Amino acid sequence: MYVNVGSPGRCNDSQIYERSLLKRQLADYELLAEMSTMLSNVVVPVYIIGDSAFKFAPNLMKPYPYSTEQSLVEKNFNYKLSKCRRVVENAFGQLKARFRRIGKGIDNNIGNANIILKSCCTLHNFLNDRDDDINLAWIQDQERFDHARESPDEIFMLHDNDADASAIRRAIASYTSKYFFLIT
Repeated sequence: MYVNVGSPGRCNDSQIYERSLLKRQLADYELLAEMSTMLSNVVVPVYIIGDSAFKFAPNLMKPYPYSTEQSLVEKNFNYKLSKCRRVVENAFGQLKARFRRIGKGIDNNIGNANIILKSCCTLHNFLNDRDDDINLAWIQDQERFDHARESPDEIFMLHDNDADASAIRRAIASYTSKYFFLIT
């Protein structure tokens, strides 16, 4: 498990990832390279997923840019990637619902914020391993709070100009379109 806390509140996920130890470890970890697979004559490494704001790279997949002329293969890939990202977002929602102090803002001494977040993540994973339930009312309350919260003023999008990453995404998209169908 990996947790990265301590970045300024107005940093977006992409900026945090670009400066993270996780990014460096994904690029350098030999075991991950050994776990690569071949799809359509393209070596597909172990990768993480991100939204359109992330910098496109061989080990970071993001959706195809929105277009009214997207192919069915591209739409299918974006749909599958979106489903995976929702799982991650749900995990954060559950963490914030279980530990409401995170979801509504930490009002402790700022010097304690990092240890509080790390502790909550550790306890959350421990409780999940023990099949501890999260009260549905807590989740619904957190969803209402999140929905009412303001979004950042600026969103930075990094463009898809990595040829290797594009080939990997095409290979994954082609594979998923053959074996998994788009449900609309």
